[in-house]
Amino acid sequence: MEANPNIPQAAVALSPSTMNVIFKSDEEMKEFYLKMALFLDPTICMLQRTETQLLKDLLRKLEKSLAIIQQIGNHPWEEGVAEIQNAAATYLLQPGMDRKQQLRTNTTIGQHLQFLTRVAGKSNIIKPLENTYHRHCEYVRHLLEKV
Repeated sequence: MEANPNIPQAAVALSPSTMNVIFKSDEEMKEFYLKMALFLDPTICMLQRTETQLLKDLLRKLEKSLAIIQQIGNHPWEEGVAEIQNAAATYLLQPGMDRKQQLRTNTTIGQHLQFLTRVAGKSNIIKPLENTYHRHCEYVRHLLEKV
């Protein structure tokens, strides 16, 4: 199998070796991921679904989550904040702008910048989270290959 450039190498290195340490058997792993599927979507217990369908649905949810985590992790946060500040300053310094509107806009932009700054400050959490989701995806794919 060819290496995927979008997959963190730490996750690739961990997948095969940790699988046997964490789970004693494929059956134990399958039980875990079927419970995870139920945990993520409790309504599935009302549907008549096969284990394979449940695992496929779980994989789709995990892959969507992984895609968002990768987008957050790959975003150049430090560059965006300065650009937003410059654009906001230019906008807010326009002559003739209502003072109350300026203050409301400034407050709103400030809140968004605070959010971006907090996210950027937590970027060290993103890679381990990305690796975890990637590992879950790999394990569920492994189970689907066995079915």
